[in-house]
Amino acid sequence: MRTYWTIVCLAFTCLVHTQEYSESRTVEKTAGIGRNELKVNLVYTLLEVPEVTYERILGPDSGIGVSVDLAVNDDIGYRFAIIPHYRFYFGKAYGGGFFLELNSLIGSIRDEPLIDFGGEEESAQFAFGLGAATGVKFLTRTAWVAEIALGFGRYLASEQGMDYGYPRVGITLGRRF
Repeated sequence: MRTYWTIVCLAFTCLVHTQEYSESRTVEKTAGIGRNELKVNLVYTLLEVPEVTYERILGPDSGIGVSVDLAVNDDIGYRFAIIPHYRFYFGKAYGGGFFLELNSLIGSIRDEPLIDFGGEEESAQFAFGLGAATGVKFLTRTAWVAEIALGFGRYLASEQGMDYGYPRVGITLGRRF
């Protein structure tokens, strides 16, 4: 019976040591890379709505961030949008690989111009929406990041009851620091 408990204690000690070694290796691997990312969405930039994203990697399987869009062309429906998001990562890389994203949109959308006696005025609507996206993030050893993402969101509140949604599309390049 004493031999049995000795083996159990030895196995438990090995398991604890292995866990500590594994955790230290994960921290060691990610220590030089960083947990902050700054990225630019190339698709939206080509469509004249540049999008810049900051993301903080919270752990090996999650991250939180915010994207900011600002339309530079008056023909685009957006004026600006702020899109906070939370991501779940399923890859082997620390904060990388396949991901699911939950997001919301807070912004201003151009409406049909109102004709006034003094000329033409632009009216805008406040918009709030919730959405989801999926994609994949690639990370190089030198901390460059590339993403491909696709998703959709639906407006929940707007001043005039819009009944459509917003796209969440991107080919994004950036750097982790």
